[in-house]
Amino acid sequence: GRNASFAAVGNAIAAGLMGAVGYWVSPQATFFLGAALAVPGLLALMMIERTEPAASVNTAALAEGERAPREMGRVWDLLRDRRLFSFAVCVAFFHLSNAGILSLAAGQVTKDAGNIAEIVIAACILLPQLVGAVLSPHVGRLAETIGRRPVMLVTFAALPLRAALLATTTNPYLIVAIQLLDGISSASFGVMMPLVAADLTRVSGRFNLCMGILGLAMGAGASFSTTLAGTVADRSPPLAFVLLAAAGLVCVLLVWLLMGDTRRRNGAPAASLSDPARREPAGSVPAGRTD
Repeated sequence: GRNASFAAVGNAIAAGLMGAVGYWVSPQATFFLGAALAVPGLLALMMIERTEPAASVNTAALAEGERAPREMGRVWDLLRDRRLFSFAVCVAFFHLSNAGILSLAAGQVTKDAGNIAEIVIAACILLPQLVGAVLSPHVGRLAETIGRRPVMLVTFAALPLRAALLATTTNPYLIVAIQLLDGISSASFGVMMPLVAADLTRVSGRFNLCMGILGLAMGAGASFSTTLAGTVADRSPPLAFVLLAAAGLVCVLLVWLLMGDTRRRNGAPAASLSDPARREPAGSVPAGRTD
């Protein structure tokens, strides 16, 4: 939750600066500002010490207070885990709905807000990020107490609601208010994606591979979302929002129908022998929580 909160704060600051530069300097200057803001990030990245964890260390398991298996799990065990496929489909539909919404809303604002369009668009980006920065730690705590699935069901529901409400108005100020719902769904997704990935790879240790698969699903959904939204919006912007809302509703239904709760419960075994993706290697003994 804290990492997602810091990411949201950074996005909010960048959006505010770009909105101010676009309003008082020129829209083109925002691109130069974006390039300049990448420099501090690269410098911070260079300051991270290079370390190589031992191949036998399962960092996801250690983070959960469990003893790591002696060797990394097989790639095939992860790929045939049905929970990974189910969550990847949910991720794809989440971004199929989410990615095109802001661009459509920005198009509406550009037509109707006149000279303050840059400020309004910046507010559409900045304010949801502030909401996300506040909510992310709470989302993380709720995910640990009541489980991943209930949190996703409630927070992801803000996505189709947001798209449906945007289909009903072209008022720039109402659009900004409706965009606050983005802070709820995006904050939840930012916390849940690495959290569920860590759950799925707690025994196998293939966290990076799992995140790559989910990132592929995310990119596929997002790229198709903008194409679909732009094509339909040329004919009817409200219809485009309705289609994106339908995709968001499908995402919520998939979480409800396909996703089980991946959270490790106190006292539960580290892996189920009936699930090949969570099977302990020969000779290893499951360990319980240490907290």
